[in-house]
Amino acid sequence: MIEGLGVQFRTGNEFGKDVTLAALQQDFDAVVLSVGLGKTPSLGIEGEEAIIDGLEFIEASKTSGSSLRIGRKVIIIGAGNTAIDCATIAKRLGADQVTMVYRRTDREMTCYEHEYEFARKEGIEFRFLSQPSRVVLTSGLPVGLQCLRVELGPPDASGRPAPTPIKGSEFVLAADQIVKAVGQIKPALAVLLGLETRNGFIAVDANFQTSVARVYAIGDCIRSTGAASTVMAVQDGKLAAAAIHQQLVQLQTPAEVG
Repeated sequence: MIEGLGVQFRTGNEFGKDVTLAALQQDFDAVVLSVGLGKTPSLGIEGEEAIIDGLEFIEASKTSGSSLRIGRKVIIIGAGNTAIDCATIAKRLGADQVTMVYRRTDREMTCYEHEYEFARKEGIEFRFLSQPSRVVLTSGLPVGLQCLRVELGPPDASGRPAPTPIKGSEFVLAADQIVKAVGQIKPALAVLLGLETRNGFIAVDANFQTSVARVYAIGDCIRSTGAASTVMAVQDGKLAAAAIHQQLVQLQTPAEVG
């Protein structure tokens, strides 16, 4: 449908490797970065190789013919909307017990409140003030998740209370499947292009223009605060397109406009 509108697609081209920003700016009047975010960051704990990435878990659940295996006792690490999605998928696809592990309290969860209530009604359990420290493995397979109890201190860079592990408070939650959904890696393009950032996200003005003239950014890669969703990213695209159009019209001479 989009091709039918006259849009050209160039696949197999990696930005920063096969094509540069300078080359694009020479050929086009505006460049829009809509790269989203990267994969789930590492937890840096022993046995992490046995943990499943939340985005891959969700994708597999929606892929026709997928051989997604659902454990009997499933642990989801995280408390955002993606983590809630993972938990409800596991529950509805047959897990006997689904537990969400989060290092803060329900007051600091980043998921929508109605998503939290929905998960609770689905029978999903929550373990707050718990920080994963090690995956317990037997023959290379997970049998549990060791955690530390934490207490909350002054706000950190995110503006939420910083969790501090309590020494000697280790405990183990039984699990035969562990999924992590703890956010995504910030856009690497910001560093590559020398763009101004805000909390690691690409900074933009009211017209979605970055600190580099004629370079715009939309979607999750600019969401430094608040919620982020597909609907918001689509709206960004519409608003940015309108702003770019207006800017190009203003740059044209009266003769060109006529």
